[in-house]
Order: sequence, then structure tokens, then C-alpha cells
Amino acid sequence: MFEEILKASDGRLLIPVVIAVVFAAIVKALFEARRSKLGERRDFLEIWAQQRLQDDLWLEVTIRHLAGSYLPAPVIRKLLGAIHPSRALLDVSECWELFDMNTASGEIHWKEGRHADPAHRAREMRLFSALYYLLTGLAGGLSYSLLASSFLPSGEWFVVFLLLVLGIFCLSRSDTLKTAQVAAPRWLGLP
Repeated sequence: MFEEILKASDGRLLIPVVIAVVFAAIVKALFEARRSKLGERRDFLEIWAQQRLQDDLWLEVTIRHLAGSYLPAPVIRKLLGAIHPSRALLDVSECWELFDMNTASGEIHWKEGRHADPAHRAREMRLFSALYYLLTGLAGGLSYSLLASSFLPSGEWFVVFLLLVLGIFCLSRSDTLKTAQVAAPRWLGLP
């Protein structure tokens, strides 16, 4: 059946089908990673021991097991004292790549100074969102034009795949900034 479809389309659908299969495999892998993360949270609850909260290494590794990112022990202790500690830990760990902590003073600050301004973060978030729509729209338009054309270009399909990957990166970055926009003032006391 697959051979008949390829023969009927003069081989023009081969590359789009391969890209669709690869994209589906990537999406499936992401969902499997999400499912395994839920299993890790169940495992986390089994190893959590209240008496071990003073051990920095145990605390950092355990929270890494729960949240998926390395947070310094002082930050974890600060977040455990919040009204909703599990939500605080998950929110901050999702966007910790944007923050840093001075080990001498224990002060938490933005890694890049431009992120200290909430208005700049909002503009950057909107820019990445717009880039996501632009890049995926271009990928869709280019895919349509390649399918409608009569020749079989292969390099252009790589461009489509690259546009999709860049679009997903922009969406991820926008989501990280959106989480930081809420988590910074709420849980870390940053602007």
C-alpha cells in the first residue's frame, strides 16, 4: 500500500512521510519522557524522609529526582517554607536556568541582567511566541509548496524540519519565560 502511494505521487511524498515518521517518533519520545517523569515522582515520594532535610546532597538529589533540575539546597529550603512548597519547587525548577545564586551571600539573581526587567521579559516572551508562529507557518507553507510542486527537492525538506525544530525551541523558551514571569516574584521575591 505504501509503495502504491509513493508510485502514484511519483516519489514526492517520500521525504514528507519520513519527516512525519521522525516527528511522530520525537513526539512519542517526549510523551514517554513525561510519563517516566510521573513515575519518578512516585519514586520520589517513596524515598522522601523528613529527618534527612539537613543533608544538602540528599536534598538536592531528591529534589532533582522530583523536579528534573538541580536546585541549590538553600533555595530548596526557602521554597519548602512557602505556602505551597511542591508548586514552588516545580515552578522554580522549570525556569531555574534563568536564575543564579551567589554562594557567598545566598542571594538569588537573574543570570542575565535584561531579565530583571519584567517588561523586557514580557517583550522577549512575545517575541519568542511570534517567532514560533512565524517559523511553523513558514514550515507549513514550504511543505505545501513542496508537495504541490512537480520536482523532488530533498534539501528543502531539511529546511522544513529545521524550521519546525527552531519553532519548538522558540515555544519552549517562551514557556520558560512565562513561568519565570510568575515564579520570580511569587516564590523568589525577584522583580
